[in-house]
Amino acid sequence: MPEKKTYTYDPDKVIIQLNGVYLTGFSDDAKITVEKNADNVIPKVGVDGSVHYTLNHDETAKAKLPLMSTSPQIPYIAELADNKVEFNFTMVDMNDNGRNFSCDECRIIKSPDYSRKKEAEGVEFEVFIPFFYNKSL
Repeated sequence: MPEKKTYTYDPDKVIIQLNGVYLTGFSDDAKITVEKNADNVIPKVGVDGSVHYTLNHDETAKAKLPLMSTSPQIPYIAELADNKVEFNFTMVDMNDNGRNFSCDECRIIKSPDYSRKKEAEGVEFEVFIPFFYNKSL
């Protein structure tokens, strides 16, 4: 009988830093996503059914960082965006099967809209990652 394994996920073991500043105050339904901007391979099928692959060397990515409107790091991130400052983006996931990476020369793509409601709400910043190689630190 195969050995049964269990795994535990702890969101506190996922750390995001922008230029060494730790982000806190993630949204209650926070989902940090990092996704490549392009496919690794571009398939092309000829009229005769032959398949050709083009290797895509676009290694850029985008990280979406959902924070609560009360996060103490929002003014810092807004300043990075307003001043168009390049920074280091680091994500460390210490969970089982976690993936870690870091990249310099990142930028905030767009600041979120500013709005206020009856309760604190989520805001999302997008970080452009120029070199996402999907490898561990």
